[in-house]
Amino acid sequence: MENLKLISVRIDPKTLEKIDTIQKVHHYWKRNAIINSLLTAVVDAMDAGAIYDMVRYTRNSHTKPRGSFYLPD
Repeated sequence: MENLKLISVRIDPKTLEKIDTIQKVHHYWKRNAIINSLLTAVVDAMDAGAIYDMVRYTRNSHTKPRGSFYLPD
């Protein structure tokens, strides 16, 4: 694995709570690995339009977001 870069980000408390719930279920993953994997999947698999829509997303304005991701066999 290549070297990872250390940065600082601000994460919405509700989002962090959901990430921590994932980590509790999969205790062998660190929070950092979960966040990195989620971001890597987004930037590698989604097109520019989908990424733009995700950046514009807010919980208050968009109550029913939809998305999908799968790994082919």
